[in-house]
Amino acid sequence: CPDGSWTKRGSYCYLAECTPRNAEQARERCASYDATLVSVHDLDEHLFIQELCRSANATFGYTCDVLFYLGLSTNDQGLTWVWDDGTPSDYFKWGGTEPNGMFEFCTAVNVMPGKGWGDVVCGREEGYICKRCEYIV
Repeated sequence: CPDGSWTKRGSYCYLAECTPRNAEQARERCASYDATLVSVHDLDEHLFIQELCRSANATFGYTCDVLFYLGLSTNDQGLTWVWDDGTPSDYFKWGGTEPNGMFEFCTAVNVMPGKGWGDVVCGREEGYICKRCEYIV
């Protein structure tokens, strides 16, 4: 994994950043690391990214919000959700009544224990999680 704040899990590297950005800015920042906004494919990975974000929040003096962008979005009012990295949409961890919003085309994870994902307006500024393969060829 790159030096710095990246965390290795399996064959992937993850980075949680607290700096508030909208979804497009977060995508651009991840791309600058040869990464994408995170895709999540099972409960273990969901729990891992929640803990990663809570740790990042502690590192930054608890200045982060509890929401962090994921790389899951829709362009058809929530009928179909797709991951930025092109991997299958084979797992969802929606919280409560989510997804529930008109014009909420992006997704954020609530990093508090027991919480899930929610659809959010893409222009909202939140923290975000980047994910990349351990080795870039």
